[in-house]
Amino acid sequence: MEVSMYGNVKLKKIVTTLIVVILFAGCNTNKITTSWNEERQIQEYEVIYSDDKFEAGGDISEMRLWNNVLILYYSSGEYLFDFIDIATGERLCYWGRRGRGKGEYLSTGSSFEVNDTTLMFIDDYAKLIIKADVRAILNGASDAIVSRQPYPYTRDFRPRTITSIGEVMVATGVFSSGCIGLMDSVAKVIPNHTPYAIGRNLENVQFAGMLFQRELMGNQYNRKIVQRYYASDIFEIYTVQDTILNKIYLSEGGNEPQLKFTQHPERPYIIDYDNSIAGFVNMDATDNGIYFTYLAESYAKVTGSELCSNELLSFDWNGCKKVKYLLPVSVAEFCTDDNYLYGVGFQEAATLIYRIPLN
Repeated sequence: MEVSMYGNVKLKKIVTTLIVVILFAGCNTNKITTSWNEERQIQEYEVIYSDDKFEAGGDISEMRLWNNVLILYYSSGEYLFDFIDIATGERLCYWGRRGRGKGEYLSTGSSFEVNDTTLMFIDDYAKLIIKADVRAILNGASDAIVSRQPYPYTRDFRPRTITSIGEVMVATGVFSSGCIGLMDSVAKVIPNHTPYAIGRNLENVQFAGMLFQRELMGNQYNRKIVQRYYASDIFEIYTVQDTILNKIYLSEGGNEPQLKFTQHPERPYIIDYDNSIAGFVNMDATDNGIYFTYLAESYAKVTGSELCSNELLSFDWNGCKKVKYLLPVSVAEFCTDDNYLYGVGFQEAATLIYRIPLN
């Protein structure tokens, strides 16, 4: 019997397609509550920082790792940033005096990023994107600023936090066109329409931006971003190709923030924190994966605990589950280099930073 060569090729294509579909579906149907293929119970940890050793600059609301330096962002206090040597636990310096004078900054946001040697954050009072050289800061330079870039802030475009992927800046905030705002390298708005993953019945897109708080992090190497929604266990992943966003993953079966009707004509709903899950309470991302600390209780129930969790969930950049970690101590804000987790903890009145091995 004669067999067509083209038939074999077509069969191979069909089989390959089925395999790809099955694999992709396997990633998409992962739910937070289902079992994980790999779970690790971590026993070891050490304290590398304690504010009873020297006075802290304020409440730590964000942290990043740069080489062997831990960069802390304070939501209050005299300075925005604190630089800690992770080998010794010693403070290297403060930087970014809070204020409105020369060389001072006012930022109510808690988001910042470090790409290569550049620290980037926004001064949301002056409406400036600030970039500073980390090496110059650590060397005590009188002016470590690389650039001060004004960014647009209008009725239709109100960025709250900004991350960069190559020459594109990606923002959360309040936008008339969707849940994500885009700007080019000179902060010119790039037209973009990105629907919200939740609250689909809300007709006012800008109100949705005020209602649903989000956090973004980027992967420079793969040109991807991850966005999580507060008071939920929902996240989504996008690729950034030139100036176009493409959603490649949305966590399925998640718990959306629950809404409460208010009868206010301009803000008819608020988040019902009593009936909304805390879910993903903090996030970090590396080139190799995405990490969330997770709480299954209601948001209102755990708010008094500083949203500390000992459950760490890791995913790859396609949304597939990697490892579920049970940490030896609970942490609030954290960051990781894939090998170690550095997390904020509390004992009585003291603020601590733990180092926890993940491998």
